[in-house]
Amino acid sequence: MFRPILCSVMMLSVCGVGFLVVIPTIPAAAGNPVKPIQIGISNTFFQGRPKVFVQIAADDLKELLAMTGLNGEFVAKDGAMEVAEKLHAKQLDFGILHAHEFAWVLQKYPDLKPLLIAANKQHDSRAFLIVHKNGPVKTIADLRGKNLDMPIGNKDHCRLFAEKNCADKGSAAFFGVIDHSPTQFEALDRVALDKVQATIIDTEGLVHYKETRGPVFAKNLTVLQQSEVFPPSVIVYRKGSVSEAVLRDFQDALLKANTIEQGRDMMKRWHIEAFEAIPKDYSKCLADVLKRYPTPIALPSIK
Repeated sequence: MFRPILCSVMMLSVCGVGFLVVIPTIPAAAGNPVKPIQIGISNTFFQGRPKVFVQIAADDLKELLAMTGLNGEFVAKDGAMEVAEKLHAKQLDFGILHAHEFAWVLQKYPDLKPLLIAANKQHDSRAFLIVHKNGPVKTIADLRGKNLDMPIGNKDHCRLFAEKNCADKGSAAFFGVIDHSPTQFEALDRVALDKVQATIIDTEGLVHYKETRGPVFAKNLTVLQQSEVFPPSVIVYRKGSVSEAVLRDFQDALLKANTIEQGRDMMKRWHIEAFEAIPKDYSKCLADVLKRYPTPIALPSIK
């Protein structure tokens, strides 16, 4: 049962994906301060973002921590494998990873366990390759040497999709120029105006554009190819390294995050519908992702 405890509402803005983390704070006995809860997030969530972006997120966290008295720390400097290593070494209590990253690191650290997923409104994470409806591009091969817009804020599965489908040498060698618009909205506008030949965006970007500029999309744009569904991002921990009490309270608080007014507002702003229990088929979904996107020799990490 969820106990009346202090909670911190923590907003992590990551590449267009938000994580709202509500962490239970149990008052410590006098003279015995609570050890900070260590939470690591894969820095690939910050793909293309300036360092100041991470600092802003950290400042938001500190302000919220001060409001609630939570004793915790947010670490966003490591790649997925480094997060996994620190979870294994008990240097972190929880980690936040893309689903495909979790599938990769499980090969080396099978003692890592999923706790909750972060679900969006669509419950459908895909990558979409968009081109001009009336242009000459009819297949991916027609894009060789052409210009692609990979907007800042794209989710990491958009990068995976591009690398898998754009020849053996990768997207950088396949396309003539790769631009990075500030938003997915602007990238789609550029394709519609014939300023660039293609863009790759995620489900939320496509839905948002169709909702706000439906006629423009219908007249000028088309989906050339779309990816398979990617499982939702996940909060993980090492089995046995976190006490059952902390694990239970942490999970219960996250599941109730959207019932807190401040938490609900933040979740809406960062496109998170709710934190949810791990689906029954999640292991199969991870296996499918691993089959389609095998573990790279060196996992991506933003330095």
